[in-house]
Amino acid sequence: MSRYQRSLSLAVTIALTALLLMVTAIPALAWTAPQLTANCAPDENSYAFTITLAEEENYNIEMSWDDFVTAPFQTTDFESAGAHDFTTARGGTTLYVRFASDTNAKASAAANAELCEEPTTEVKLVKVDDSDVALAGVMFNLAGEGYDEDATSDLDGRAEFADVPAGEYTLTETANPFEDCETAGPWTVLVEDGGEIQPTLLEEEESGLTVTIWDKNQQEVPNERGYFKIVNTCKEKTDLELWKVDQDDKALTDVSFKLEKEYAENESGDAQTADTDEDGFASFTGLTEGEYTLTETANDNEDCETAGPWTVLIEQSDQDEGGLVISMTDADDKAVAVNEDGSFSIVNECEDEPVTRPTPTPTPSPNLPDTAVTSDGQPVSMPIAALGLLLALSLGAWAVGRRGEIGRRN
Repeated sequence: MSRYQRSLSLAVTIALTALLLMVTAIPALAWTAPQLTANCAPDENSYAFTITLAEEENYNIEMSWDDFVTAPFQTTDFESAGAHDFTTARGGTTLYVRFASDTNAKASAAANAELCEEPTTEVKLVKVDDSDVALAGVMFNLAGEGYDEDATSDLDGRAEFADVPAGEYTLTETANPFEDCETAGPWTVLVEDGGEIQPTLLEEEESGLTVTIWDKNQQEVPNERGYFKIVNTCKEKTDLELWKVDQDDKALTDVSFKLEKEYAENESGDAQTADTDEDGFASFTGLTEGEYTLTETANDNEDCETAGPWTVLIEQSDQDEGGLVISMTDADDKAVAVNEDGSFSIVNECEDEPVTRPTPTPTPSPNLPDTAVTSDGQPVSMPIAALGLLLALSLGAWAVGRRGEIGRRN
């Protein structure tokens, strides 16, 4: 081989060797050191960190508390690039990390021993009936994840639970003062970090927590302006109005009535009372379907007989529009008349008030003086006039007798 050929061969060998070294070195030069950040500690036995990894061939990370000099290390596979949160048992003050495939790509961070403040949120409810009327005084309990609190709905139907941490809870209705409303629930309440927000179902707080509530049928409870609407199904209600009159349709005031419902053995309720006003009207409100007894308990009209009792029946209408209808019968099972305004006429038989007639004043005769008078027109007292009349009669009788005696003598 000539000198030229030997030189060319040497040059090719050197070039191939250099190229091989370059190819071998490129992957090593491509590894990027991880980024490590210390976070607040979740508890007194752990530390928390965030490691951020660039795109590499693998994501096996070795960890140690003393820069891998003497302390043992552990290897964790984070499986992908990006930021990863992790916790580790407390074993030192500074954590060192490096790629297992390139120990020169490493990082470290001092541990943060400050405990994290657990994020919390509020669970807010509004309690209504099926007519969207607020129900006050309804008690709720929210329990789970070490949390167990009670709340009562206010006049607007609102009840709130404060400082609720992430977790799954059970919401129950523990007391409901509305006997005509069915007790609802229970519900499942889930408090969790962010995620995809559905504005009608979820509530997002500054803490980053969201709240979702499902009923026992796994239907989401709607959220309106931050309050989850808890609906109770309540019995339909109506009002009964009475018009108390006598047989001449004269209004009778201050008449007292009591209305009692006929309950089943497992039901109970209080009677309602009402008094007639100045126009004879009395009202009973919030009545539900069923049979009632109406009695007249007091009547200040002494001349009127006490009436009743009556049977009041409230039932569903068989008409297309539905709703409750009221009928009433008296003690003789006769229907009580219904007025145009929907009130029922309750009639009492009353005695007529006696008519007091004035005593007539005698009218004096226009031709006769009220008193006797003398010839000159002066009044004469009645005793003197009577004495004069008696004297005149006596003289007349004496004169007649005297004339008869003289006639006999002749």
